[in-house]
Amino acid sequence: MEDNKALVIGGGVAGVQCAITLSKNGVDVYLVEEKPWIGGWGYLSLEPNGLTFPGPFVFSHDVKCLIPLGLSSSELARIDMYMPAHVLDITRSGKSFNVTLKVYGRGVSVERCNLCGECEKTCPVKVDGKKAINLRPFSYPYIYAVNRDVCTRCRKCEASCPEKAIRIEEVDEEHLLKLSVNLIVIATGQVERENHLAMKSAGRVISLTSFLEYLAGYRELGFKPRKVFLTVEGREGSGVNVLSYFVFKAALTAVKNNLDVIVNHEKLPKLNLYTPSSLKPLIDEIVLVRGSVSSLKEDPQKITVKTDRGEEFEVDLVVVAGELAPSKGTEYISRLIGLARSKDGFIKPVNGFYSETRTPVDQVYVCGAAKKPMALFSSVVDGILCAHEVLLGLYGGAEKVK
Repeated sequence: MEDNKALVIGGGVAGVQCAITLSKNGVDVYLVEEKPWIGGWGYLSLEPNGLTFPGPFVFSHDVKCLIPLGLSSSELARIDMYMPAHVLDITRSGKSFNVTLKVYGRGVSVERCNLCGECEKTCPVKVDGKKAINLRPFSYPYIYAVNRDVCTRCRKCEASCPEKAIRIEEVDEEHLLKLSVNLIVIATGQVERENHLAMKSAGRVISLTSFLEYLAGYRELGFKPRKVFLTVEGREGSGVNVLSYFVFKAALTAVKNNLDVIVNHEKLPKLNLYTPSSLKPLIDEIVLVRGSVSSLKEDPQKITVKTDRGEEFEVDLVVVAGELAPSKGTEYISRLIGLARSKDGFIKPVNGFYSETRTPVDQVYVCGAAKKPMALFSSVVDGILCAHEVLLGLYGGAEKVK
């Protein structure tokens, strides 16, 4: 097992869980994520008062990051995380793969940053409620990072840093990294497709992703909603059952934050499936309605929702859950390796069975929402199953897999 090296592409729930399981069983792992933090949809489902992805995490002062509880330092040492980074090329060489990564600069020194927050206070650029330099719960390493896409390079954060930890010129630095691995796991996940209702809105109609960010404290709306209408727009079969998990998660979190919540469950057949018994009392506070949205009338103070059943609701905010689609990374990596995709664009496992994690390409695996829409718990389980599939191939016996 000493010579086995795996590349896990995607730092969401499934990718992280797969990497953890592989590292616990002696496999060296390169984990690549395009953002400077891990978590994916798990990150969006965090709550301000507790970390919920994908299980209990603790802060390691040795490596300046949040690590899964129970993961030893030696097991953590087997996971090299590259973020923000992008896979440029993958070529086969016998039983190995030659991988080229593009790794982007963060603009902040790991050794010097003491998390004082002066840079964020000074930064004049704010987009969707977040400063151009900010700290996310699952940043790796756990330090501030500059958003290279919105930063104006004004250098005010640099001047305000008492530890001289910021070098803005590093934000534009990129370097190539060559890796050799003999296993690849694709865990590039899913995204919420933009919907026309949110795109046309002046601000009171937003996507489910944006609402989850707002509830987790990572996005500002410009106003504080008190009454919210949640609905699903999209064709049947486009991850609607999975969307029900995230819609219900958002509804329960909103109720816990003292918001009045109306949920249109016309397309949510499994709305009550994901309800822990401890949360049953909150269900009574959610108003459930049916019917497709027929019209929206928006003004600066409120928005009026009408359904095709003749009902009318006056609310502060409408949250529209769009279809779940494969991420750009899923499309890109599948083309790079030569993997077939379903009609919806997700990667097809071998034989087309979605309980499978193997692909038709030897030594390449796929897990989580890269192969079909998945809720968080299913993604965690699939990440573990994928790692076990890899390990069974390496060990040849289930009794040796931890």
